[in-house]
Amino acid sequence: MNGFEGKETLENFLQANFHQDISSIDEAIDEILNEEETDYLIEITRDLDWFLHSTIIDETKISFIKSNTDIYFEKDKEYISFLKDIMDKINLYLSDNS
Repeated sequence: MNGFEGKETLENFLQANFHQDISSIDEAIDEILNEEETDYLIEITRDLDWFLHSTIIDETKISFIKSNTDIYFEKDKEYISFLKDIMDKINLYLSDNS
């Protein structure tokens, strides 16, 4: 996958928060919401939204997610759902706290 604006931010976000030491995905998301600044959360949701709705093929998106996380899903499509869920939870948090 060629570079895209926000790629490094998204890589860092995934690597820093979804690694082998997390207890659960939900706990990791709660930690993000409680510890990160609003501007950063807005930037991440913008990058997630662009990535998820881009013309990048799903196989490439899945490969990107797998290479930047230590999370395993049985079905490949679940990796994309995982990112959508993160984006939705951050957006909900932002709308509830604005």
